[in-house]
Amino acid sequence: MTRTERSSEENERSELSERYEIPPHGTHVVVERSDGVLESGWEVLRATRNRVKVRRVDSPAQAVLTKYVLLDDFKRLNPLPGILDVETFDDLTNVLGRISSLTGESGIYTSDEIARMALQVRQGELDPAALTRAGGLRERVKYLLRNQRDGI
Repeated sequence: MTRTERSSEENERSELSERYEIPPHGTHVVVERSDGVLESGWEVLRATRNRVKVRRVDSPAQAVLTKYVLLDDFKRLNPLPGILDVETFDDLTNVLGRISSLTGESGIYTSDEIARMALQVRQGELDPAALTRAGGLRERVKYLLRNQRDGI
């Protein structure tokens, strides 16, 4: 795998990604309004260290509403499966599509690099030991390989 040069914003996103996989820009999520009502139809704009910026277009007035949601609240309202939760290689590909990168002992790996390498492992072209352990990736790919071999 190659080491990738990154900006401070990307580093911040990566740190978030290791703890919680923020959905990509435009993903519809649930937000709690100030009156406590849960409301769907909000879109993710971007994430920072401790909050997520979302927006929603108010249909009758066509007004764009923007709100910052604390990361802890966002995670509570929008639980997402992580690498350790996937049961198929397709699920793994979907999860990897939501993260920007993983930081392992040997460097920073983009989600595209990880997906490519996981496919190579699946096809027998690469040893699972070549995968990073970050996020439980290596162990989960081994689990998926066993299930694939056993026809599960």
